[in-house]
Amino acid sequence: MTRGDPGTLLRKPMQAEIYRRFAPVVLANGWLRLRTLSKGGETRAIQYGYCYKGTFLQLQKGFDPGYQADAGNVLRQYAIESCIAEGLKCYDFLGEMTKHKTRW
Repeated sequence: MTRGDPGTLLRKPMQAEIYRRFAPVVLANGWLRLRTLSKGGETRAIQYGYCYKGTFLQLQKGFDPGYQADAGNVLRQYAIESCIAEGLKCYDFLGEMTKHKTRW
């Protein structure tokens, strides 16, 4: 996948449907976490996940490809800081452990 390609939720509609069905469940339990990075009233990056048993599980993230290349990483930094402030013990990237994840 390269910058500007359709995102995961467009490429994988079944995964998007699972997230749509899961969101109300985690919201009702107080576990849902949506974090955004905005500038000038425009959302530049977003992260969707949930907290469970002291762990934040990051399900999906996205960023505006026309904005700064590192917007997703800036948001992740804020998200990790938020997890620490919330007293969570773990930030789980989920999925395959890729090079960009190991740098964190």
